Amino acid sequence: MSEEDLRKEAVRRRRCGESAEEIAAALGRTDRWVRKWARAEEGRGSEAWAKGRSRAPHRSPTRTPQELRRLIVDARLRLESNPCAQYGALAVAWELRCVGVDPIPNRWTIEREIARAGLAIPRRRPSGYVPKGVLGHRNPVITQLFYQHAVPCLEEDAIARFAALVDGSKAA
Repeated sequence: MSEEDLRKEAVRRRRCGESAEEIAAALGRTDRWVRKWARAEEGRGSEAWAKGRSRAPHRSPTRTPQELRRLIVDARLRLESNPCAQYGALAVAWELRCVGVDPIPNRWTIEREIARAGLAIPRRRPSGYVPKGVLGHRNPVITQLFYQHAVPCLEEDAIARFAALVDGSKAA
């Protein structure tokens, strides 16, 4: 049964004197839903009240104009064709400025239009840390010496002490 038929059935049963709670239980809806559609039907001769209406806006005044969309995509394709050029949103904005577009759209608008055109390359991050199996220095003795004798000091002092430990001489 369609949504429209459910609404009509609820109103028909309500007119026959059935309670809103009974109708709601039978149709799997709430009593508030039944009363809403009974009120919507009151005093209307046609059956247009039962039809569903779109909730989408009638117009979108802030939608990016079609011509600007085309200019953004063209600029992106021009930049991609040059192997030395960057082709991100900021580079596209610069290209649009060079072409004479005024005002320049926001960076997010450019990114959205590039993605809508299917030209965006998804950003992939590495899956996580992958250990290389080597801790510190390749020589475990040197690594152990360094960490045993590391003292909070200036970097130059630490390097000098480390070099002295490796050479076997006294630290300065």
